[in-house]
Amino acid sequence: MGKDKSQLHYWHEPQWKHVSELLVPFCEEVYLSCREGQVLPPTANRPAIIDTRAGMGPMGGILSAFGQHPDSAWLVVACDLPFLTREILELLVRSRKPDMLATAFVLRSSGLPEPVCTIYEPAAYSLLLGEVNKGNLSPQRVLSAMRLTRIELEDETLLQNINNLEEYAAALAKIKKLLK
Repeated sequence: MGKDKSQLHYWHEPQWKHVSELLVPFCEEVYLSCREGQVLPPTANRPAIIDTRAGMGPMGGILSAFGQHPDSAWLVVACDLPFLTREILELLVRSRKPDMLATAFVLRSSGLPEPVCTIYEPAAYSLLLGEVNKGNLSPQRVLSAMRLTRIELEDETLLQNINNLEEYAAALAKIKKLLK
């Protein structure tokens, strides 16, 4: 992308703020995951979890969160999901089964779970650590092999990740049409 995705504006505010506000009704506390040296805006008013496992992508952020609070379940949401809605989060939380290792949306197109809009249960922590120790840094591959609650989403574009400037421009155009 070449830019901090959390600072992009889709809905007239930085995406970190939009997503964290969506999470408030579902979480006791909303944390912002940050890499070492990343500066949060003074208006963030959210605690940060500094990524203690640099270079691991989403897996590093998930493990860093568990490292701080290993007995907590984590509702993990990436900042690059501009079409995420309260209804999607309600479905995820309503479908949660704490006796499973995770609750995740499964993409119909691939049959794979979406790891960055998932609830990870405390029991998943040791399994994630074990996989990282084997060199598996893909939360999607780890989730695929886990005992998890799977949710099919009718419209998987609602969980579309935006990873480059072309996708960002297309997302903005789609949002502009939605707002009309």
